[in-house]
Amino acid sequence: MEYNINENEVQEVKTEATKVTGCKTCKQRLSNTQLFLIFVSVYMLLSSIFGTVVLFKYLIDLFS
Repeated sequence: MEYNINENEVQEVKTEATKVTGCKTCKQRLSNTQLFLIFVSVYMLLSSIFGTVVLFKYLIDLFS
């Protein structure tokens, strides 16, 4: 049993499988939910760093 596939059919399959579509070409900005989550995560990161520094200051003052 032999299959007869010509070069044009192989090229068509290759180009269809390798098409790139998605966010690389879209110009949409972040949604409000995504912006809110970024803001909250940055706030939590900064407040945790600040809280750790203050906690260590209190511990140093307590034992000195």
